[in-house]
Amino acid sequence: MEPLPQKARPIQSSKGEDEDVEFLPAKDPLAASYDLDAVVRPSIFCSLCQPIQSWLQANWIVLMRTEHQTTKKSFDHYDTGLKLQESFLSGCHLCTLIWYSCHRDAIPSMKNLKVEVARGGFRYFLGLYETSCEQHLNGDRPIWLGSHVPTKESGLVCSAISTSSYATRQLSENWLRECVTSHARCRGETTQSLPGRILDVCPGGKSDEVQLINTHKLSSGLTYAALSYCWGKAPTYTLTLSSLNDFISGVTVQGFPKTIRDAIQFTRDIGIKWLWIDALCIIQDCPDDWNRESLKMCDVYQNSHLTLAALGASNNDDGLFSLRDPLMFLPCDLFRKEAGETIRAELDIIKYSASRWPLRQRRWALQERTLPTRTLNFGSSLSWNCRERSLSEYAYPILKLGLGNNLSRDFFDVMLDTQPLRISSVKHETAILGVWNTILYEYTYAKLTVQTDSLRAISGIITAVQNRTGWRNLAGLWEPFLWRELLWCRNFSSPGQPTFLKPSWSWISRCGQITPVQGWDLQSISKVEEAGGIIVADQRGEQFAEHRMALFVYCVLVVISNTNYRGRGLPMNADLVGWPWTPGSRYTSDSTTDRDIPDRFLPLAISKTRGWRKIHGLAVIPSVSCPGAFERVGYMFSEFEDLSESADHISAKSEDPLNTVSNEIFAFFEPKKRERIILV
Repeated sequence: MEPLPQKARPIQSSKGEDEDVEFLPAKDPLAASYDLDAVVRPSIFCSLCQPIQSWLQANWIVLMRTEHQTTKKSFDHYDTGLKLQESFLSGCHLCTLIWYSCHRDAIPSMKNLKVEVARGGFRYFLGLYETSCEQHLNGDRPIWLGSHVPTKESGLVCSAISTSSYATRQLSENWLRECVTSHARCRGETTQSLPGRILDVCPGGKSDEVQLINTHKLSSGLTYAALSYCWGKAPTYTLTLSSLNDFISGVTVQGFPKTIRDAIQFTRDIGIKWLWIDALCIIQDCPDDWNRESLKMCDVYQNSHLTLAALGASNNDDGLFSLRDPLMFLPCDLFRKEAGETIRAELDIIKYSASRWPLRQRRWALQERTLPTRTLNFGSSLSWNCRERSLSEYAYPILKLGLGNNLSRDFFDVMLDTQPLRISSVKHETAILGVWNTILYEYTYAKLTVQTDSLRAISGIITAVQNRTGWRNLAGLWEPFLWRELLWCRNFSSPGQPTFLKPSWSWISRCGQITPVQGWDLQSISKVEEAGGIIVADQRGEQFAEHRMALFVYCVLVVISNTNYRGRGLPMNADLVGWPWTPGSRYTSDSTTDRDIPDRFLPLAISKTRGWRKIHGLAVIPSVSCPGAFERVGYMFSEFEDLSESADHISAKSEDPLNTVSNEIFAFFEPKKRERIILV
């Protein structure tokens, strides 16, 4: 096998077909085996891949014609999987894509291989087969063939084997420079608010020290970076009362965890003097300081010049940077057409989802990526999010990287933009609630070590919403829309274990992901308001409990007579006493472990879809700790066909949503039949 002029590069692996690309921390001993500034040469071919490239160049126009879309062409390739692997290790780009597309365990036993050009759906792809049995050997990542028109971003593609390289740093600086100089939406007014403390990453020009500075000594409007990262189970270095004076005097970075050391060095390299890191800027063993500074998260991240997100590091010693095989990510350019269009082969990395990276599974990190103007993500590759652009290092469509849902941009549009609103207040409220529901869905998917931090870990976003709208937040729900905010449902894949936090009607009472019930046509058939503190007395009249978070719910109270168990975690059928509609109702418990049988149904809202009505509400049981009140145990709905579209009482001028439904529905839910229920 002929040697190819490639630098040594790491083997990128994954844990299985449904797992994401492995994050290889760029730290010793692995990093010592490579030149971290080395770059690879893409689009070079071994002697067996050159005929494939030549044939595609000669026949591409024919393949694109409709009448030839069933054309197939096979090429003899290596006689064993191990020889394919040797070519991959030597640096053939096409062999690299083929090797990464295969089931890894099957490679040593492969024999008599051939590569086939075939059509799948609307595109051609490369498939690997054994000649003897025609067995398809590609795994879950096909190699697609397609055309590409070079863009401005195409010239920024990086082929370095580490995200710590000089080339990737240049790419980062290009993104930052373009954003600062060209993006109108990313330019905000300089705020006077600063974190209480901040790190000087090069005090007196010293490269091995940092110094903690109280920001009241600094002028407002300074440029600083912030770090978003996973602490891990055993943080090794934090600011404490005993180390505070040492930090103020200046401490060496030698003993810091690697992620923090990398962030300090990167901040210096791109010319930023100040860096905020929670573990080193908040006194971790002082509850008063922690409570005070953690509530400033909104300002800290919103006002940062750049946030560094350690996307792939599962703990604070994995480091910011990674090793990777660029040939896995880089498209392989096969040939260029006269019009400048490039025909290329690329590995399908659609499952390469950012939601599975360790940082995305940490609840604290959600506001750390929603609030900043700019975020630079460090995974197996670099990616960029700001209020105008989402970019990836390898110029892939950003949706493939799981980063297309740009919460920072969406949040800015409805919450942080200082420009006058161009939409009605109702549409603006709907937009805000839509973004909030997206945030809540992603937030509850992530994990939280200390359950009592459920609201604190999202306090920055709550503060931003309050500042923009004046709305009041009650245990994670927005007061002006309590009837709607109460309608959340546990995801079937989530066990929903109790957190033992109150109140029961808030999502903070359960672990795991929830889905807010949404819909443009959702209308209230109830009234919900804060009840204030409910003081409960024992039989002798002495106070023994106080429920500070109670609600008055004014609705029709429906008795639940029976629920039919359908399997762990699945919705249950429910029978309702006096309920006039069939086929009945469905009940989803807030937890798969609870054995509470729902006692009452509280209908809160109604929606309509294609002639069907859906009644949404809560399943509740009598409260043990607050006699006379109820506690939530699940979400319930009833769906039925509404055959009567006309009603005698319909009035175009009426704002009552019941005036848009049939006489039968109106009669059942009319306001005079509502009871007042205390929900705790």
